[in-house]
Amino acid sequence: MCAFRLRFVDDYTLGIRHVASSHFRRAVPRVALGAIVLVGLAACSSDKDPDAPDSKGALTVDAGECLFVKADIGAEVSKLPVIDCTKPHTHEIFAKVDGIDSEVYPGLTALETYAEQECYGPAFTEFVGISPFDSALFITWIVPSLDGWNDEDDRTVLCILGRRDSGELKTSVKGLKI
Repeated sequence: MCAFRLRFVDDYTLGIRHVASSHFRRAVPRVALGAIVLVGLAACSSDKDPDAPDSKGALTVDAGECLFVKADIGAEVSKLPVIDCTKPHTHEIFAKVDGIDSEVYPGLTALETYAEQECYGPAFTEFVGISPFDSALFITWIVPSLDGWNDEDDRTVLCILGRRDSGELKTSVKGLKI
């Protein structure tokens, strides 16, 4: 949201010179006011910080996308804070696993076990270029919720990495062997 306020003390504040014609004298402040408003609106045309993450649906993100998570995002998420990987970020999605084949929700424990096997498996090594056990990165995941499973047909596990020291990443870690 952009907000600005104009305050006039006198015609001098706008840099207007007094002239003999009253019509001209009234027109100049109006033109000046119009110019100030246009400049103000142009400066405020985009309230979005170019370095701020975009909110993207959790079902639409892909491997290789980066996240900037400022705080705990909660137990269930529908949107994720996606940011360009060339900007500072806290996490990176390194795999999107769609291999769960079940009509009935298997439960959180089963999904967590499945996610652990998939995320600590070859996907990490293929993405980063080093074993997760030799890496300076941690692994976490997002699994489908019961509601997502039943209402949105969500069967996707997102494998996510970040720095073990909780610091920011400056680029994608793909192939960096860290």
